[in-house]
Amino acid sequence: MEENLHTPFSKAILTSLFCGIAGTLSCFAFAISYRIVSGYNPTSFINVSALIFGCNILMLCFGAIYFEVEKFVPKGRVIFEIALITLTIFCLWRIQYVKRSSIAEVADKFKFLLSGIVIILGIYASVLLPFLSGNKRFLNLMI
Repeated sequence: MEENLHTPFSKAILTSLFCGIAGTLSCFAFAISYRIVSGYNPTSFINVSALIFGCNILMLCFGAIYFEVEKFVPKGRVIFEIALITLTIFCLWRIQYVKRSSIAEVADKFKFLLSGIVIILGIYASVLLPFLSGNKRFLNLMI
């Protein structure tokens, strides 16, 4: 029988890394399809390197926070999910005040692209990360 050498912290971090990679691929798919459909071309802010590093570092931070919240707070998973959903909604609200360009059409397209990425990452962080962290089948197969 194989020994399980993973600690709860390593499980949370590795699960968040998996979610970060999946989130990055989802954000790539959304960004590419949105750019094709809408014709939005500026890539100075939301580009390949920003998505790769941003998504993965953000998910790793959320994984560490999830570990701490679940370890030290009663009903930590529920509190983490509510906090992340609230953070996602807050970010979506604040995105509406971003002025990326003086051209209204370009500014609106940027807001939609950024909103889509925030929604994708919010779902991965608030739903998928806690679900996969507690899923024994996922932990046995992937970690």
